Amino acid sequence: MIDYLSWKTKPVAVTSVLLNPLNPRLPSAQEETPQRKVIQEMVENEKIYELAKNIASSGYFADVQLIVVKKDSKYIVLEGNRRICALKLLLAPESAPDIGEVGGFF
Repeated sequence: MIDYLSWKTKPVAVTSVLLNPLNPRLPSAQEETPQRKVIQEMVENEKIYELAKNIASSGYFADVQLIVVKKDSKYIVLEGNRRICALKLLLAPESAPDIGEVGGFF
């Protein structure tokens, strides 16, 4: 059994974390898929706006751990792609897909 309590933890800014295009929820994405395209696909298929609205109204529950790995000096999400995507859009709404693409943000 894996002892998760022995894992190193450290805070990493949401803006420094890359969404994982190889996440199983993104079957059409590939490792080289640009982050903007990953965000668009997640918004279209994973109810990211709804999650962002919930975080904005209820707050973020920090006790729910995200798992991020450092690879080649980049931080990549292993667990929590949806939450990171929602947080990224809350921090930078201009990075949301155009209204015509998926229906608008908030």
